[in-house]
Amino acid sequence: MSNTTNLTGLDFVESAGAALKAAQELAVGVVAEGEKVAVAVPIQVDMLREHDYIQDTEKEAAAAQLGSHEGALAVVGNLIQIGAEQKQAYEQKIAQLNQKLGLGGPGEGDTSGHKSASAGNGRTTDDLSAGGIVGQRAGSEELRASDMPLLKAAGIHKQFPA
Repeated sequence: MSNTTNLTGLDFVESAGAALKAAQELAVGVVAEGEKVAVAVPIQVDMLREHDYIQDTEKEAAAAQLGSHEGALAVVGNLIQIGAEQKQAYEQKIAQLNQKLGLGGPGEGDTSGHKSASAGNGRTTDDLSAGGIVGQRAGSEELRASDMPLLKAAGIHKQFPA
């Protein structure tokens, strides 16, 4: 054997050893990650059950799904969809309550981006762009626009002084 063959053989053994070491480190990392997941999955399944996202009969299926990256992402996607549906339902309820109280909702009336409270009769008393202070005490006879929904809900019908 020549020296070149010996060096090539040694290079091969060294490269193979480095590849095996990298594979072993990867395997150790995968096992460690699997142990972390094994600890976290039951906690997450219990949280899903506690908040009524799953039934008791679905706990095993949820644990199996959360055990993989693809399954966990599917669960996250489902939770995002549920949250979006709940948000839309609450926004509809708020819009109905605002309509019932005569408050109007986002997108109605002034579109300048400037916010002010109005009693619906054109008089504005809480225009903060003019330096007003939220919660500033008004005189005993002076009604503010922010008082109107409360008075209306209480069944007290007062008008703004002219």
